[in-house]
Amino acid sequence: MRRHIRNQAVICVAVILGGAAGCSSAAPPPEQATAASAPDLSEGATAAPQPFEGLLSTAQDNQKALHDAEEQAVAQCMKAQGFRYTPQEFEPSRQGDPGPRPGDVAGARTRGYGIAESKERGEKAVARNNPEANPDLAKLGPAERQAFTAALLGPPPSGPNDPSRATIAVPGGASISVNTNGCASKARTAVYGDDIRWQQLVGSVQQLQGEVYDQLVSDPSYVSAVAQWRSCMRGKGFNYERPTAAREVLTMQLNSGEIALSSLKSTEIQVATADAECFQAGGMANLTAPLVAKYEQKVADANQGVIVEFRELQEKSIARARSLLRTGSG
Repeated sequence: MRRHIRNQAVICVAVILGGAAGCSSAAPPPEQATAASAPDLSEGATAAPQPFEGLLSTAQDNQKALHDAEEQAVAQCMKAQGFRYTPQEFEPSRQGDPGPRPGDVAGARTRGYGIAESKERGEKAVARNNPEANPDLAKLGPAERQAFTAALLGPPPSGPNDPSRATIAVPGGASISVNTNGCASKARTAVYGDDIRWQQLVGSVQQLQGEVYDQLVSDPSYVSAVAQWRSCMRGKGFNYERPTAAREVLTMQLNSGEIALSSLKSTEIQVATADAECFQAGGMANLTAPLVAKYEQKVADANQGVIVEFRELQEKSIARARSLLRTGSG
């Protein structure tokens, strides 16, 4: 059922440093290595950091508290409207994991880009924000199913100016429409204080990540490093314009049926390993870390209001979630 915006923010820039617009979480940038340092292709090799990952990272116990409190609030709201809703369990393996990041050689050797395993997890998971996949609908007739969906997500819009609906812009020019009368939105408000404002803040931080990315890929030293990476990949028999471009290609091939899931894993491991090794061999990870730190600071200095509000609301939401779980209310 749920559309967990917090985790979407964490995964949405998963491949940003490789040139694909996406989102992720990670640790603070490592110190820049000296030019004399040999590229480390061992399991301890440094992978590229992601913009604002410290801001977006959330400890697993806090993730669980936010998730459980939201699900508890949904169940109580649905019960008040005469429906049974079984809260989804928190599953750490599906929370904010975009797969190995650029330059993660060890991860690439075992998981590729994480495309196949993500697809396999998705097929086993209940689709989020999809009432048709909710197990509590199994015993309901057509009319009851429609009522269940309306209670959960809010009724269909009454017109173009329906006051119960809010449209939220997200990075890339798209937008999402949220009905604040649905139990899903009410539950997020119970946890985050204001569902719409929280989603707006998440979208704003994603936009800031994009700004860091735009400045990074235009930096002359980064452009030069990508050229070295491209040459290295060609030497291994792969022709891609930028790091992690193969992730996009393989994902599109899987989605279009051009490549079967059963044969994808071995292919992506081969390509991803070459990708990560070339990322390390050309020194891109060591180069990228200080560049990300530089441009992240520049963007942060110009957007302190958003960052402070996001951090404060996140901290308050975690405290509120734990309180809701202690009292059993929503």
